[in-house]
Amino acid sequence: MPTGTIRRLFVTKGFGFIRDEQGTDHFFHMSAIRGGSLFSALKEGQRVEFVPVNSARGPRAGEVRVVDRARVA
Repeated sequence: MPTGTIRRLFVTKGFGFIRDEQGTDHFFHMSAIRGGSLFSALKEGQRVEFVPVNSARGPRAGEVRVVDRARVA
């Protein structure tokens, strides 16, 4: 499962962007968060695992799971 870093987070709107290790940004919606994490508890700079999904609007991230809860930018 690929890993990346939460690059931008829009808590009030319920979405954000994850930058993978190759530098590609993946959109994710709060409904994609797994493993008991609350969307509002996420922080920019946290490491996450995700399933890459291709969509008509560009790369998306599904099944997002926090890897390191302590690491933030």
